[in-house]
Amino acid sequence: MAGLVLMAGCTNPLNWPTPHRTGTYVVRAGDTLYSIAWHYRLDYRQVANWNGIAPPYLIYPGERLLLRKPGPALAGGFRGRNRPAPLAQHQYGGPWVWPAAGTVVGPFSGQGLNGSGITIAGRDGETVVAAHAGRVVYAGSGLPGYGRLIIVRNDPEYLSAYAFNRKVIVQEGMIVQAGQPIARMGMRHGRALLHFEIRRDGVPINPLTLLPHP
Repeated sequence: MAGLVLMAGCTNPLNWPTPHRTGTYVVRAGDTLYSIAWHYRLDYRQVANWNGIAPPYLIYPGERLLLRKPGPALAGGFRGRNRPAPLAQHQYGGPWVWPAAGTVVGPFSGQGLNGSGITIAGRDGETVVAAHAGRVVYAGSGLPGYGRLIIVRNDPEYLSAYAFNRKVIVQEGMIVQAGQPIARMGMRHGRALLHFEIRRDGVPINPLTLLPHP
């Protein structure tokens, strides 16, 4: 379908725009609802609800998305779309596992891009695995500061992300299991590094609270 951006892996320029003063964002080629919500630290379900977008969350280049709760005059009818259907509370089973072997060299602080997760030092080209089962909802290079990025929806509340990959070996829409190879670790600042994040309802949390003790 021409112009469809859901599940698209196109690359965006690294001049990611700020929302308009009205709190809206104009969709560009390569964007997905998940990548937009991730960049602005929003819950993708909120963004879908504010814009009346039902699963599977199709968006199109040139479309203007509201990035904040609409006022009473717009609530429930923004842009004339159908309100999203309830998302099934299916959860992929199994525990969380470490996404890569190596040493944590960047701790979680909750501040800034690097502090939104942990940074693991390893070896260039080392296997990166899914830390938990889920569906790949983004695989591309469109979010500034993340390099080749993979985002996995682990359940309706949780998303996990794997950044600075040298090579991505999964595609958007794929179901992955915990421990399944999804990428090869890449280089950043002269070191082989994986930046790993977990977000609950759009908010970064410390991955060490879910990962098993080394």
